[in-house]
Amino acid sequence: MTLGKTLIEASAKSRLLQACPICSSLGEDSLLAISDITTEQVFEKGEFLMQEGEKCSGFFLVLSGRVRVYKSSPNGKEKVLLMAETGMTFGEDGLFGEGTFLEMAVALTKTKVLKISRLDFLKLLQENSSLAFQVMESLCLWIRRLSTSVEDVVFLSAKDKASRYLLELSQKLNSTTLDLPAKKKEIADQLGLAPETFSRALHEFSEQKIIEIHKRQVTILDMEQLRDLSTL
Repeated sequence: MTLGKTLIEASAKSRLLQACPICSSLGEDSLLAISDITTEQVFEKGEFLMQEGEKCSGFFLVLSGRVRVYKSSPNGKEKVLLMAETGMTFGEDGLFGEGTFLEMAVALTKTKVLKISRLDFLKLLQENSSLAFQVMESLCLWIRRLSTSVEDVVFLSAKDKASRYLLELSQKLNSTTLDLPAKKKEIADQLGLAPETFSRALHEFSEQKIIEIHKRQVTILDMEQLRDLSTL
């Protein structure tokens, strides 16, 4: 990990922070106050940004790159909780309680982040009720994400997960032609599937003329049938 060679000016940091869900409705003074307690950091591919059980020194806002946030069991199994991309935050759940990180986070590409200091941020929370409520909302989002993750593992088949992923990506991109944002193995990890299981589901959709696959591009040919396969 290195500090960014070109430090971002406070005004630019405040604009980046405003795009973050936690800070989206804050005034300029509050945004500038948070920007003062941030550090620009750069992580190379494969570097850990945080590790489970490690003392939390702050949380992260992704400026560029992609980060895999996941839980690891004692027997080595992993469950991806989030693929954090530009504008997304993670690590907020380590701000409170014992103040330790609850997940692992590793850079999938060269990644630049703003790290917001935990102790300084907690002081700001005491002074700014609006910010405190937004942090609560962010933590609730994490709870919903974890709840959805558990439901997916328990109730959804591989076809359910694959079809729902394609539909959500289509909604996000507002297109039926989808460039997969990551390698199939990374997407499979995110869905809690073995890579070969995810590939097999896509292949079956292709054989049924529901989708067309060309390398990492997927074109949805039959949206109605794809919806029938999912729980959306």
